[in-house]
Amino acid sequence: MAQNQSLMKRIDIETPSQTYVTIGECVKNGQVEVDHIPGNEKKVDILTKALGRMKVKEMRDLISVQDVVKYGFKLKGENVGVSLKLI
Repeated sequence: MAQNQSLMKRIDIETPSQTYVTIGECVKNGQVEVDHIPGNEKKVDILTKALGRMKVKEMRDLISVQDVVKYGFKLKGENVGVSLKLI
């Protein structure tokens, strides 16, 4: 388990004997499997961090978001392609 258990999150597991167990206990019991994700592959970064244009394109591809510039997308009559162009 983590060295600082006070920071462990608690999750609700419906079992007769206990309502709340730590994630570490769930891992130990085989209810949850935890995998390491390298920092450069975390998909949430596109929504939470300021990224360079190449990293934005890479992350955008990971979450299957398409570049609207190639479709001639317009917003209220304005061509927003210049501001949305990532590459």
